[in-house]
Amino acid sequence: MRSLFFDHLGSTNDFLKELINGLSPAPFLGVLTNRQTKGRGRLNRTWSSEKGSSFLYSLLLPDEKKPFHLGFVAAVSAIEVLNKNYSIEAFMKWPNDIYWQNKKLGGILLEKEKEFLILGIGINLNQQIFSDDIREKAVSLFQISGIQVSPRMFLIYFEKSFLKNFQKWKENPYFYMTQILPPYLCWINEKVVLEYADQVEKKGIFKGIDQDGFLLLERNNIIEKIPSGDLKLCLSQ
Repeated sequence: MRSLFFDHLGSTNDFLKELINGLSPAPFLGVLTNRQTKGRGRLNRTWSSEKGSSFLYSLLLPDEKKPFHLGFVAAVSAIEVLNKNYSIEAFMKWPNDIYWQNKKLGGILLEKEKEFLILGIGINLNQQIFSDDIREKAVSLFQISGIQVSPRMFLIYFEKSFLKNFQKWKENPYFYMTQILPPYLCWINEKVVLEYADQVEKKGIFKGIDQDGFLLLERNNIIEKIPSGDLKLCLSQ
C-alpha cells in the first residue's frame, strides 16, 4: 500500500475517481487529506471536517465478487485501531457507521468506478465541539479520551489493520462474515427500527447479519433478511 497526502481536497473519493478516469492507477493506492470541502457519506449526507480534525482517507481496491463485504472489513479494521491503540470500545452500526455509546464516531462509503472499488472512511479525531445540528449525535476521539491524534499516525495503524483483515477475508469470506465480524456489531438482540428513504419503517429485534452482510431482523418470530436501510435503536416499546 502507498498513500498520497494533501492539505485539502474536495473529496478523497472524487480524487480517486478522477485518477481512475485519467490514468491507470494500481490497486491499494490511498489518499489522505487534512480537510475536505465536499465530503459526503452514505445517502449523499455531508461530512463536515475542519483542518486536521478528522481521518479523511480513501483507498483504491480491486473490484471483488462481494464488494459490500469490504465496508465491513474496513469497519473492523478501524475499530481494532480504536480499541487497541486508543482504548476506545467502539462498535459498528450496520451497515457502515462506527459508533461509541450510541454516538457516531466515523463512517464508511463504498463506491464503484470502472474495474475498481473506492473505499472512503472518515473518523472524528480532534473535534472539541460539533455544530448544534449534530452535537447530540456525533463524538470525536478527543472528546472520549482527551488525546490529540495525528491523522498520519492513525493511517499507519489503519493500513496495518486493514491489510491483516483483508487477507483474513480473502482466505475465507464466509468465516470472516459469520465469525470474526459479529462481535463488532452494536445492538445485537436489541429492539431496533429500520428506516427507508420512502419513510417506511420496520421494527424488530436485531439478530445480526448473514454471510452476505444482510441484516437479520426478527419480526413476529420470523427472521427477515434486509439488504439496506437506516438502522436506529428503538427507544419506544
